Amino acid sequence: MCAEALAELEAARALAPDDPGIVAELGVALALKGDMSPAADALDEAARLEPGDGWTRTLLGLVLLELDQPEEAAGELSRAARSLAQDSEVQLLAALSAGAVGWDDLAFEMLERARHVAVGRDLAAVEEAQDRIDEGAEPARSLLIDSVAPGALRQRLMARP
Repeated sequence: MCAEALAELEAARALAPDDPGIVAELGVALALKGDMSPAADALDEAARLEPGDGWTRTLLGLVLLELDQPEEAAGELSRAARSLAQDSEVQLLAALSAGAVGWDDLAFEMLERARHVAVGRDLAAVEEAQDRIDEGAEPARSLLIDSVAPGALRQRLMARP
C-alpha cells in the first residue's frame, strides 16, 4: 500500500512539480515509511515553494530532529512557530529546539509565545520546558528528543490541519 501511495504521489508531482501540497504529502508519505532523509528533502522543497506553510515547516523541523540536525531543526521550528502563532505545541517545540542548541534568546522568546497561548496542560508543559531550558542545552535537548518531539511528529504526520 505504501509503495502504491508513493508511486501515485510521485506521478502527481511529475504532473505538478511546483505544487507545494503534493510535495509536502510526498514528504509525509516518506516520513511515515521511515525514509527520513528523502522526507526532509521533500518537505524542504515544499517549504521553499510555500514559505508561510507552518504545518510543513513543523514537520520539516521534526524530521530534521530525527536526522540529528538540531540547528536546522531549530530554525525551521522557529519559522513554523511564527506562522502558527496560536499553536502552543509548535511554540514549545521551537523553544526547546532553540534551547537545545544554545539559542537562549530565541528559546525564551518562544517560551513567552507559548505561555501567551497555552492553557491547562499546555501551560504545565511550558513551565517544564522553561525549567529544562534554564538548566541548559542538554536538559532541553533531552526533553525535546526523548519526550516531546516523537509524539508531535507522529501526531502531525497523521493529520493535516
